[in-house]
Amino acid sequence: MTSLADIGPLVVAAIISAALVLRFGVIGFVVGVVSVWALGILRTQLLYRIDPQRDAAMLDAAWVAVLGWLVGALWCAPFLGGRWLFRLKRRRHG
Repeated sequence: MTSLADIGPLVVAAIISAALVLRFGVIGFVVGVVSVWALGILRTQLLYRIDPQRDAAMLDAAWVAVLGWLVGALWCAPFLGGRWLFRLKRRRHG
Protein backbone atom coordinates (compact mmCIF):
# COMPACT_ATOMS: atom_id res chain seq x y z
CA MET A 1 0.00 0.00 0.00
CA THR A 2 2.86 2.37 0.76
CA SER A 3 4.42 1.92 -2.66
CA LEU A 4 1.08 2.64 -4.34
CA ALA A 5 0.68 5.82 -2.28
CA ASP A 6 4.28 6.76 -3.04
CA ILE A 7 4.28 6.22 -6.79
CA GLY A 8 0.59 6.48 -7.76
CA PRO A 9 0.07 10.24 -7.32
CA LEU A 10 3.34 10.96 -9.13
CA VAL A 11 2.28 8.90 -12.13
CA VAL A 12 -1.17 10.52 -12.17
CA ALA A 13 0.41 13.98 -11.89
CA ALA A 14 2.81 13.24 -14.75
CA ILE A 15 0.05 12.02 -17.07
CA ILE A 16 -2.48 14.73 -16.23
CA SER A 17 -0.02 17.61 -16.44
CA ALA A 18 1.47 16.46 -19.75
CA ALA A 19 -2.00 16.01 -21.26
CA LEU A 20 -3.10 19.45 -20.05
CA VAL A 21 -0.05 21.18 -21.50
CA LEU A 22 -0.34 19.42 -24.84
CA ARG A 23 -4.06 20.17 -25.10
CA PHE A 24 -4.33 23.72 -23.75
CA GLY A 25 -0.88 25.29 -24.14
CA VAL A 26 0.04 28.02 -21.67
CA ILE A 27 -3.15 27.68 -19.62
CA GLY A 28 -2.51 23.92 -19.48
CA PHE A 29 1.04 24.67 -18.37
CA VAL A 30 -0.19 26.69 -15.40
CA VAL A 31 -2.83 24.11 -14.47
CA GLY A 32 -0.30 21.31 -15.01
CA VAL A 33 2.21 22.90 -12.64
CA VAL A 34 -0.52 23.34 -10.03
CA SER A 35 -1.63 19.72 -10.47
CA VAL A 36 1.93 18.42 -10.00
CA TRP A 37 2.26 20.54 -6.87
CA ALA A 38 -1.15 19.52 -5.47
CA LEU A 39 -0.66 15.82 -6.15
CA GLY A 40 2.79 16.04 -4.54
CA ILE A 41 1.15 17.38 -1.40
CA LEU A 42 -1.52 14.66 -1.63
CA ARG A 43 1.24 12.06 -1.89
CA THR A 44 2.93 13.40 1.22
CA GLN A 45 -0.34 13.40 3.14
CA LEU A 46 -1.15 9.84 2.05
CA LEU A 47 2.24 8.60 3.14
CA TYR A 48 1.84 10.31 6.50
CA ARG A 49 -1.65 8.83 7.00
CA ILE A 50 -0.39 5.35 6.19
CA ASP A 51 2.62 5.63 8.51
CA PRO A 52 2.24 8.46 11.08
CA GLN A 53 5.60 7.58 12.64
CA ARG A 54 7.39 8.24 9.36
CA ASP A 55 10.46 10.33 10.22
CA ALA A 56 10.63 12.39 7.04
CA ALA A 57 6.95 13.45 6.89
CA MET A 58 7.45 17.08 7.88
CA LEU A 59 10.59 17.43 5.80
CA ASP A 60 8.75 15.97 2.79
CA ALA A 61 5.88 18.42 3.26
CA ALA A 62 8.27 21.36 3.41
CA TRP A 63 10.16 20.28 0.28
CA VAL A 64 6.98 19.68 -1.69
CA ALA A 65 5.49 23.02 -0.64
CA VAL A 66 8.62 24.92 -1.65
CA LEU A 67 9.94 22.94 -4.61
CA GLY A 68 6.70 21.46 -5.96
CA TRP A 69 6.22 24.48 -8.20
CA LEU A 70 9.71 24.19 -9.60
CA VAL A 71 9.39 20.45 -10.23
CA GLY A 72 6.04 21.02 -11.93
CA ALA A 73 7.47 23.76 -14.14
CA LEU A 74 10.50 21.62 -15.06
CA TRP A 75 8.22 18.70 -15.94
CA CYS A 76 5.72 20.73 -17.99
CA ALA A 77 8.21 22.98 -19.83
CA PRO A 78 9.41 20.39 -22.39
CA PHE A 79 5.81 19.57 -23.32
CA LEU A 80 5.01 23.25 -23.83
CA GLY A 81 8.18 23.74 -25.89
CA GLY A 82 7.36 20.68 -27.97
CA ARG A 83 3.84 21.94 -28.55
CA TRP A 84 5.15 25.32 -29.70
CA LEU A 85 7.72 23.74 -32.02
CA PHE A 86 5.12 21.40 -33.51
CA ARG A 87 2.71 24.26 -34.18
CA LEU A 88 5.49 26.44 -35.63
CA LYS A 89 6.66 23.66 -37.92
CA ARG A 90 3.11 22.87 -39.01
CA ARG A 91 2.41 26.56 -39.72
CA ARG A 92 5.52 26.87 -41.92
CA HIS A 93 4.67 23.76 -43.95
CA GLY A 94 0.92 24.31 -44.04
